[in-house]
Amino acid sequence: MTRILRALSTKYFTRVLAEFVPLSHTQILDTFRKLFLRERPASRRAFFVKTFRIKYGAYNPFRIKYGGVLYGGVPPLLAAALWLFFCVFASQAQNAPQRSVALTFDDLPMTVIGNDHIAGDLKTTREVNQKILKQLAEHHATAIGFVNEIKLNVQGERDARAAILEDWLNAGLLLGNHGYQHLEFKDVSLETYEDELIKGEPITNALLEKHNLKQRYFRHPYLDTGGTAEKKQGFETFLTAHNYRIAPVTIQNEDWMFNASYAKARKDNDKAAIERIRQAYLDHTRDQLGYSEKLSRDSFNREIPQVMLMHDDIITAEQLSAVLSLLEQRGYHFISLDEAMADPVYSTADNYTGSDGFSWLDRWQLALGKPLHPAEPEPPKWAQEQYDAITAPQSK
Repeated sequence: MTRILRALSTKYFTRVLAEFVPLSHTQILDTFRKLFLRERPASRRAFFVKTFRIKYGAYNPFRIKYGGVLYGGVPPLLAAALWLFFCVFASQAQNAPQRSVALTFDDLPMTVIGNDHIAGDLKTTREVNQKILKQLAEHHATAIGFVNEIKLNVQGERDARAAILEDWLNAGLLLGNHGYQHLEFKDVSLETYEDELIKGEPITNALLEKHNLKQRYFRHPYLDTGGTAEKKQGFETFLTAHNYRIAPVTIQNEDWMFNASYAKARKDNDKAAIERIRQAYLDHTRDQLGYSEKLSRDSFNREIPQVMLMHDDIITAEQLSAVLSLLEQRGYHFISLDEAMADPVYSTADNYTGSDGFSWLDRWQLALGKPLHPAEPEPPKWAQEQYDAITAPQSK
């Protein structure tokens, strides 16, 4: 009974559930062997490939031999129950949606709460990026980060800040252009916005060249594509002439909003508030995923490769693994932005000419002959109110 309770403990089942939902049938069975049957090399070939054979063992009354491999540590009845358990989930995993998502991060080297045009302190910037890169590596996830070079040009710190970007490239990730100082397109002229792109290139381009890479993507700050058809088309022509593509967004989880209250709760060492904000953030992320998945099916009769927007900030640094696990549990695997953009859906025209930061799934409704009525889930009212209160004394 002790062994059964141990095998059915949260430790075992959470490891199983986290592992095999997005895996193939073969990977599921492999995970089963490693977690429950303590796979060991057989000393001799087994002749029974399709049936189990139970033998008495020195360290355990039961050993199971299957397919030329000797297993130990699990009584046969429990092994059979666990095998049935895995077969059920193997079947579910085979029928689970096969989804993909490209991860994108804005405001490198770090988002500053309440002011998108300045650099954060170097120590925090380093810590935030180290945590993000570590969690991406743990989940074997690729990503691209979009840079505001104004945040690199800090007297006495330029090389140190550039080294943070190089860490991304050394990790096998990519960098893109987010404008020099994160201006909102509707507030400036087309010429000023074009200058922003060029001013945002030198350091990033130099780092990319060291890795035999080139900058290919531009992400509009605030997802503001101009506000008028003339400005929007003019800048798109400019991008094409400079060999850039627009980096669209189909999933956004408003992490920037939660980040303000989360960072304050950390500073105040308010553990209850931290947990409340964390849970609300993950719940909202889950709601946004459901919204984008449904809108994809309703619009294109299939689930498209998604492009998810997050920010280089404190809540991402501390909760990214939870977000990635949530994606994995929904059947997502991580792909590059290039792979996502190779899908024909990304050739759909963006006919939206306003300045609001709608996702491209919403924008594409116009090209599909449907009305533009974005209905993305809203964050909790208190999250918006806290963000407004925290950032009110600061300029945008």
